[in-house]
Amino acid sequence: MSQWNTFDTIPVKEMFFETEAEANKIILNLFDIVEKYGFVSVADYYDLCGASWENDICSKYGWNILAGMRTVRAEDKEFFTILLPSPRPRVSYRTSNKISLAISFEKRSRRS
Repeated sequence: MSQWNTFDTIPVKEMFFETEAEANKIILNLFDIVEKYGFVSVADYYDLCGASWENDICSKYGWNILAGMRTVRAEDKEFFTILLPSPRPRVSYRTSNKISLAISFEKRSRRS
């Protein structure tokens, strides 16, 4: 069972790029951020695209796995866009540690 439900996401504005290379450069930058920090936020994505973002929620949601992200032609066939996985809430070390402890405790309780 996934630790996420379908409500643990936010919408992401669709960005348009004149060339496929421009969109691919954004994707490579996103992968670099994940490799360096373990997480890239929606706010980071908007910053890389030169777009503004309105509230703090954009910095609290993002991706730690970018599987499935790819460049595609936009519906109008004139521009390119990036298909993104659904962003998830950033899980802090404290939160993920509490989850691990809860799972360990539950497993020990079942053995008793």
